[in-house]
This record gives sequence, C-alpha cells and structure tokens, in this order.
Amino acid sequence: MSLVSDTAASWFDRAADAAKIAEMEYRKTAAAEIARLERDRVTAFRRVRLVRLLGDAARGAETADDAAKRQSARLCREFGWSGEAPGETAVIERLQPVCRAVSGDGEGKDIAAALAAFEAWFEADRGVSFYSLFDTYVQETPVVDF
Repeated sequence: MSLVSDTAASWFDRAADAAKIAEMEYRKTAAAEIARLERDRVTAFRRVRLVRLLGDAARGAETADDAAKRQSARLCREFGWSGEAPGETAVIERLQPVCRAVSGDGEGKDIAAALAAFEAWFEADRGVSFYSLFDTYVQETPVVDF
C-alpha cells in the first residue's frame, strides 16, 4: 500500500519542476548580468589603455599639432594602419577631440565626454565597438636593410 497518493506525488513533481524552472531562469539572468559586467570591465580597461597610449604619445610634444601628429602615428602603429585609408583617416579625425583633451589640461570627465561622443559615433558608423579594434592581431613586420 502506497503512503503517498498519485495526486500528492504529482503535486510534488510540479513543485520540483517549478523549482527547476526558477533556478534555470535565475541562472540565465545571472549569466546575462555577468556577461554585461564583463563587457563593461573589458571596455573600461581598454579605455585606460587608449588614454594612456594617447597621453604617452603626446608627452614631449612642443605644440598641440605635434601632439596630434604623434598621437595619430601611435594609433596607426597600434592598429597596423597606414593612416591613409579613408576609414582610418575618418577614425583619426573623429578621435581628435579625445586627443586634445588627453594632451591638454582636460580632466577625467572632459576626456570621458569626448570619448563617449567618439565611441557613439564609431558604433553608429561601424556597427561595432571601437574597442573591437584591440582584438585584431597586428603582425609585426621586420625592417630589413639591404
């Protein structure tokens, strides 16, 4: 003789299924939040890298124009660009407010505002984050003297 009726057993089955579904939904939500936080972290560190790269490139420049040239050249080296392709020149031109803010007396919030405007333009224009450029491997080519 069974101590638990079929009706009671099916109630516990439904409760177990509901608990499983709740757990799966929570895991899905948690995974999405973790992925968002990871993207935010990666972007934040890439911003740091970009700002330092631009700041280092401008260091020692005597004029704002010289600083801009150094920063542009450094970006081209970073991404393996010639700096002459229309897409490259568009990015370099649009990044100039960021370059000026970094090499001038811009505070963090000034640089962040210029960077946010640039990032929004890049993503609207290209459909991807600017920082995806950092994912592209640039093979160094040796200089050969003959």
